[in-house]
Amino acid sequence: MKLKGKAAIVTGGAGGIGKALATRLAADGASIVIADLQRYDIAAAELAKDGAQTLGLKVDVSSEADTARMAGETVKAFGRIDVLVNCAAMFAAVKLGPFEEIPVDEWKRLMEVNIMGVALCCKAVTPQMRR
Repeated sequence: MKLKGKAAIVTGGAGGIGKALATRLAADGASIVIADLQRYDIAAAELAKDGAQTLGLKVDVSSEADTARMAGETVKAFGRIDVLVNCAAMFAAVKLGPFEEIPVDEWKRLMEVNIMGVALCCKAVTPQMRR
């Protein structure tokens, strides 16, 4: 319970590596925010069954408004933000095939989520984490 009293946000926390990290943080006592586009509510409910304090939020990490809302809702629910795990990504969504055939719009979306998403999440939580 070394994280008891701490609050953690896990983007992409509804599945895969993000879900595994959220599960571990909850096991260590942290309150968990599952921020994802899908299954965020189901993943949060699963952790809550095991006794964790959770909040599931639908968040598009490429949206500044969504990431700001995520930070605000976390503080509203848990009073603080101590941990941010940037795990949201869309690698699996890129259609497999020859590199040169991947559409430009797909590359742009990948960059918005995988790169700008990290920056926007950090920007949204940094003021609260500094407090």
